[in-house]
Amino acid sequence: MDITHDFWAIGAVVAIFLVGLAFGGWRAGWFSPARNEGRRALESEGGQQGGSTQGGAHTVPDPNTRGV
Repeated sequence: MDITHDFWAIGAVVAIFLVGLAFGGWRAGWFSPARNEGRRALESEGGQQGGSTQGGAHTVPDPNTRGV
C-alpha cells in the first residue's frame, strides 16, 4: 500500500472525529451564547451567597462539636 493512501485514511478518520466532536458540542450547547451568559451570571453570584465563609469554603458544622 502506498503511503499516500495511509495519509488519506488517517485524514479521513481525523475528519470524522472532528465532525463528531463538533456535532456533540453543538448538541451539548457549547456554542450557545445564551448558555454561556447564564453560566457567567451564576459564577459571579456564587461567591456572594450564604454570607462570608472562611476562605470561601462551603462547610457544614459538625453536630458533635456544635456549641463547644
